Amino acid sequence: MFAGQIITGGLLLVLGRKLFWLYVALLGFAAGLTLASRVFNVQPEWLQLVIGIVFGIIGAILAYFFQEIAVALAGFLAGAAIAVALMSSITGAPAPTGDVTTWIVFFVGGVVGAILAVMLFDWALIILSSLVGALLVTQGLQQSGLIGWVITAVLFVVGVIIQASLEKPHWRHHTTTTATNS
Repeated sequence: MFAGQIITGGLLLVLGRKLFWLYVALLGFAAGLTLASRVFNVQPEWLQLVIGIVFGIIGAILAYFFQEIAVALAGFLAGAAIAVALMSSITGAPAPTGDVTTWIVFFVGGVVGAILAVMLFDWALIILSSLVGALLVTQGLQQSGLIGWVITAVLFVVGVIIQASLEKPHWRHHTTTTATNS
């Protein structure tokens, strides 16, 4: 699973904005996998993966057909994942499953992420996908504490820089003047 986290995190770091549907699908997969394994303790592992894949497919379909809903959902999932990861990093232990505090952090982070995603679409996607990608890579490398924070911060900055540089200006109206001879 560690290699999967590193690959997924790397894709989000570099292409989170460009591959919006993939970003939402990966977040859906991660959310489904987390719900199946941590919240509902689904067994066996292959069933957890199937649930994650189903959530990922639903996320990709939402992203393709209902972009605004998908933006809010992706922002919610990213915000929730970031909030729980930060809580775990601060406490130095995995977030306790089913704990009221974990759920409050999950929902507050989710709401903040959804609001940011809707209000600042392009930059929210760049920032959230870079942060989620950096966290996934750091988790995949099994780094925590100060080293984990440094790796996450450096990867986050690199991800934002790369994605911002890939953004092309969107021109709404381009006029050209042609001279005509009489």
